[in-house]
Amino acid sequence: MEGLKIPFLFSSLFSILVVSNAVDTITKTHSTAGSNTIVSSGGSFEMGFFSLGNSQNTYLGIWYKKISPKTVVWVANREIPLIDSWGVLTIINPGIIALVNSTGSVIWSPNVTGSTQDPVAQLMESGNLVVKDANDTSEHFLWQSFDYPCNTLLPGMKLGKSFVMGLERHLSSWKSSDDPAPGEFTNWCDPQGYPQNILSRGSVDLFRTGPWNVVSGFVLSHDGVVEHWTWIDRTQEWILYLTGPTDNCDKYKLCGPNGSCNVRNLPSCGCLSKFVPRNQTEWGNRDWSNGCVRRTTLDCKSGDGFLKYSQYKMPDTRSSWFDKNMTLRECEMSCLENCSCMAYTNLDIRGGGNGCLLWFGELIDMREYSEDGPDIYIRMASSELVQQVGLNGKKRKIVPVTLAILIALLLLVLHSMFCCNGYMSPKYAIDGLFSVKSDVFSIGVLVLEIVSGKKNRGFYHPGHSLNLLGHAWRLYEEGKSLELIDETLWDLRYQTEMLRSIHVGLLCVQESLEDRPSMSSIVLMLGNEATLPRAKQPGFFTARNVLQPSSSSSKEATTSANEITITLSSAR
Repeated sequence: MEGLKIPFLFSSLFSILVVSNAVDTITKTHSTAGSNTIVSSGGSFEMGFFSLGNSQNTYLGIWYKKISPKTVVWVANREIPLIDSWGVLTIINPGIIALVNSTGSVIWSPNVTGSTQDPVAQLMESGNLVVKDANDTSEHFLWQSFDYPCNTLLPGMKLGKSFVMGLERHLSSWKSSDDPAPGEFTNWCDPQGYPQNILSRGSVDLFRTGPWNVVSGFVLSHDGVVEHWTWIDRTQEWILYLTGPTDNCDKYKLCGPNGSCNVRNLPSCGCLSKFVPRNQTEWGNRDWSNGCVRRTTLDCKSGDGFLKYSQYKMPDTRSSWFDKNMTLRECEMSCLENCSCMAYTNLDIRGGGNGCLLWFGELIDMREYSEDGPDIYIRMASSELVQQVGLNGKKRKIVPVTLAILIALLLLVLHSMFCCNGYMSPKYAIDGLFSVKSDVFSIGVLVLEIVSGKKNRGFYHPGHSLNLLGHAWRLYEEGKSLELIDETLWDLRYQTEMLRSIHVGLLCVQESLEDRPSMSSIVLMLGNEATLPRAKQPGFFTARNVLQPSSSSSKEATTSANEITITLSSAR
């Protein structure tokens, strides 16, 4: 509104106005000018005119009342200063709150939504300057300074886009310590995927805080540093609590897709475990922009799984999806069923963790922390699921699941039970031919029963008529073997062991006895990390009782639960 003239001389303005002092409101009869100010009701904030450093420019702004030196948190006319230091904040006809200079020009006025014949401007105890109707006691504001932050985020302020109001709220740095005009740097909330704060210089992203619960009371300095200050009453001074960016690893996507930065390493960029450089020559020349790729290509159809990476900064969430109510197990299942989902974690790690956050596409802007940081579960080919990533990226060898220990015990009882329905191999059940591979079939059935918590005989699923073997095979073919695991056995730490046990169980129940492994091979498979062959269709794929004669008068028999029960003891 620069250049707008009001129809009376500036000098006459003071003759008809009462200049306010120590009140919190500007009205038609109360204004503020010169050294006079208005103060919030609790005395926390003050608004008035000020100058900075050696500058002769004058600004209208808000600062902390009880803190010295003066700490300005908001500036009204940051782009159009008062040149001669004379100005007044008042209400002019027809009900417009305006900052007027000595020549009668309006140099700043809030763009209010709605209209009123009796507007007032009130400085709230929160530091928020609001415009409202004088008779409105609700919080229905026509305008508020919190919607137009400068370089400081106060408690109650929000960053991001208001789709209702069409506002884009962001912090913008000052040009310099004595010039509050908008500088080069902005700190803004990106709403794509799960919202996150981004520090930018013009159109170039510099630093990403990652998804977080916004911390109020921070300042964006004129040189592009996000600073969180704390006021210490006892010492009467500001203490710098947090800053960002702090080091080279805070540089946005420094190490490229699927790369990770660690300030303790030289060079600082490396590939995530089980990833390799996309271009080894570029990587060797410290050009990390193309990042890394998995050393083993994903095969969703054959069954992928997840490895846990601890103490990492969450990847860029622009290509993510979230749900605040899902459990971590539900989150894993959702990611596993979508071949485009590359990773998942808890949305909120506080209180043991809750909610679900999924990533689609490459993982960007990760770094290692020496402590803290969430657990992130990254999709891997099944052949890579033989080791887990522990603290600081170190690998730990998986201890074979209890099934491997039970094999010796199972062998002792197999000869007394191979004749039981549900455990017999096809050759023995149909032709009465017994071999050592008949015992292998029975072991496979037992393994699948232990992992699933279900019995093969009498197994029922509302979605199909397959028995347990057929159900396990279907999940395996669909890459959903994790869904077979009994809830009481579920433990993310042993996910890899469980998947391997299911795989071995299916190898044992393959229809052709030539395809089934030997007894010694089963023990080795469960106890080592070698790649397993792909399982073929099991024998007795459906729940039909094959011992019934095939005739029009025969009926399919529903098998009953087997009498053998195996109980696994677990340490507490």
